[in-house]
Amino acid sequence: METINKFKKAALAVAVAASFVGVSSSANASALSFTPSGGVDVAAFSNSGIQGAFTDDWTFSLSGAPSFNLGAQVQPFNYIVPNPFGQAATVSLLTNLDMKLLDSGNNVISQGTAIPTTNLLGGSYSLQVSGNGSGLAGGIYSGVAWVQPVPELSTWAMMAVGVGLVGMALRRRSRAEQDVKLAGTAVA
Repeated sequence: METINKFKKAALAVAVAASFVGVSSSANASALSFTPSGGVDVAAFSNSGIQGAFTDDWTFSLSGAPSFNLGAQVQPFNYIVPNPFGQAATVSLLTNLDMKLLDSGNNVISQGTAIPTTNLLGGSYSLQVSGNGSGLAGGIYSGVAWVQPVPELSTWAMMAVGVGLVGMALRRRSRAEQDVKLAGTAVA
């Protein structure tokens, strides 16, 4: 029994030591490409093999509409370390993961691993992902951003007029059916 406990301690020490290896920094700069998906444009982004402190800038531009709704989320990839003597351990080789939504002047619009839906005007922006990676394999993260044009005021007005016309047509139809029923009962 004592041999098994020593083995467990040694395996845990190796796993912990392996997770702290790595001191270099990583930097990634790339443009996000949004793909249409049912009225919402979606872009995925990720990085792997991250060693040490890193900051990745994912740039994108919005055009074609006066304003847009944008949301984004990023999360680390966790490794599951099997343990033949008990419950497997989950090890994250990425710490202090953070994301910022920046405008073209590098002003922070929103920050966090989940950026709530934010209204943006057309222009250039970036999602800046930062943190610390470690371990032999390095840290891994993946994220997704989505953007959807906000309808203009004239579009909302046309939709309201359309709903009003449909309502008016249904009301006229309902009255016509009531007049037919009343005419039928008067004859009888």
